[in-house]
Amino acid sequence: MNGVDVPLAQRWFRVLLLIAILAMGGLYRGLSDPAGIGTGILVLVSSITLAASTLQAVRVWRALSGPPRLLPIRRSSGR
Repeated sequence: MNGVDVPLAQRWFRVLLLIAILAMGGLYRGLSDPAGIGTGILVLVSSITLAASTLQAVRVWRALSGPPRLLPIRRSSGR
């Protein structure tokens, strides 16, 4: 892979998945609690955290599992 530190990327993938799992638990708890300002803040923060960590985990996963990126071919401007 071009420029990807595989052990570091795998570690970040696991950390991001753990954060997503914890955020999903917070979101579940917030949605099952009675309505209130604290519940609203919990739902907001946990849903944003869940979305962000899931998005980043998918990006890391694609970098780890996808084909290696090739350098773009430079075409000369001459004839």
